[in-house]
Amino acid sequence: MADAASLEAAATALLTRADDLYYVGGQLVDRSLRMTWDCAKGQRYREAMLAREAECYRIAAELRDLGVALKVRAQAAQAPVPVPGA
Repeated sequence: MADAASLEAAATALLTRADDLYYVGGQLVDRSLRMTWDCAKGQRYREAMLAREAECYRIAAELRDLGVALKVRAQAAQAPVPVPGA
């Protein structure tokens, strides 16, 4: 089992990356909607970026869930272990 500090560091990294990925997903759509590409191919591209945004958001949520779970595990690792019979 990893120590609490390592778990906390991993959790923080996951949460940071989740926020980054969420931002990137939004930027994909924002920038694709600002394109002046007005044809069927441009519309397909924008639709594809909407799908990528949904993927980014889904994966960001999974990373966030993992980060929260690691934070809980880190807190549990810091908790004192009761000594039987004490």
